[in-house]
Amino acid sequence: MNVLGKKSTWDTIVSFVYFIFQLMFTIFIVNVLWVCERRFFLENHTYKKTKIGRLGFLFRERTLHPARTMFVTSIYQTLWAFTIVGYPIKHYAYSMVPFICAENPNIKTRKAIKLSIAMTRGYKWQLFKVDLSMIGWTLLSSISFGAVGVFWSNPYTTAIDAEVYLQLRREAIKNKIEGYEELNDKLLDLDLLEELMAEEAAQKGENPDIVRSIPICTIKVPENNENGGGE
Repeated sequence: MNVLGKKSTWDTIVSFVYFIFQLMFTIFIVNVLWVCERRFFLENHTYKKTKIGRLGFLFRERTLHPARTMFVTSIYQTLWAFTIVGYPIKHYAYSMVPFICAENPNIKTRKAIKLSIAMTRGYKWQLFKVDLSMIGWTLLSSISFGAVGVFWSNPYTTAIDAEVYLQLRREAIKNKIEGYEELNDKLLDLDLLEELMAEEAAQKGENPDIVRSIPICTIKVPENNENGGGE
């Protein structure tokens, strides 16, 4: 009772509990929403009327594996920050991890990180120039205490990052870099799917048929229907 009665001890306990709560909130809520946001913008590239409800697809599918991947990635980035020089390089090397998790939530942590490093190899300077082109929005967001970021620049910059990922994804799949098989959502980029099908058909001397690659929903009509029933 004497130990617990000391103010410094209670301050330490409260601070520790707050730290644990903040850590769990970041890992299981913030990081998961970060990945869900990327998924929304990736789908919006192809499907212009993507519903806002997609921002919670990981919670509905009860797939929280990306939370672990994002947490491990943040630890790596923090450790690299102590090297000063290595941090900006690794920042861009790991920048595709949330998009990879958004496409394939079940990918293993090590594979997601390695794939991100492979996808950004040779493109870090271009990624830096993309960020540099948006520095004006960052300054406006800071001046407006985040208002510009919330209502305009954040969605704008995230949409640009999604387009960058889709371009790097396209290069990774075409060049068949190590781990490209994990980029397994074929319907995420229909333009790329059509190109790959055309190339495959050309090699076989056939005509590509992209319709056959898209899942068809079959609806059964009762036989007493006036049209005679059927599918």
